[in-house]
Amino acid sequence: MRVLILETTFATMSLAVDLARQGLLVTRADDAEDALAFADNATQDVAIIDADVPDTPAATLIRRLRSHHPDLAIILTAPRGDLGARLAALAAGADDAVSHGVPAAEITARIEAIVRRYRGTPQSDLRLGNLTLDLAARQLRVGTTDVPLARLEFALFEFLARRPGQVLSRDAIMDHLYGLDDSPDQRIITAYICHIRSKIEAAGGDAGIIRNHWGRGYSVAAPARNDAPLPWVATAPEAAEAAIARLAA
Repeated sequence: MRVLILETTFATMSLAVDLARQGLLVTRADDAEDALAFADNATQDVAIIDADVPDTPAATLIRRLRSHHPDLAIILTAPRGDLGARLAALAAGADDAVSHGVPAAEITARIEAIVRRYRGTPQSDLRLGNLTLDLAARQLRVGTTDVPLARLEFALFEFLARRPGQVLSRDAIMDHLYGLDDSPDQRIITAYICHIRSKIEAAGGDAGIIRNHWGRGYSVAAPARNDAPLPWVATAPEAAEAAIARLAA
């Protein structure tokens, strides 16, 4: 999940670090114009806005974000006791408002709950055949066996799994994983996909649940309950790209 956070106070700068430690992908903005530009140019799941915005009132920024990005979850952070800022943010379209000092684990849980509602998935577990994506624990399992995904591997699989059946291009995946930061060659996506499939298969799961749509991108779709697992074998181009990406990483 990618979080856009407006770092205008020490509280939000500390929160950005803590959210990254929680495993979230963080885009940092310095002011309202940066936040709007980042929201326009890279897919964000949630925006965290501090009440102290240097170049525009926080409520105005929230209205602009809500107008341009109706599916973007928005949370305001404000000093303790600043009820006026929290009420103004909620009236402007924020989904939640919290006080400075709320632990990152709680804010992560609030983010997850809000984003689930936006995505139409009320449960914290996504069931994909015999795979379970535990969004709260940030863990993929096959039955009761954990699949040991690295941070960006989990972020990639989560990005696909939250949009089942939707084909996501490599550009969209790269934007999600790296935001506007410098990023490696796009062939790294092939390496990540191969690693995820291999780890799922090693845990007894259906590696074919990640589908490759040549020239278009990738998707995740749970097989029908009575379907046999989909066999997966890396094709020659896929295997070659994965090898090149591993050498370049």
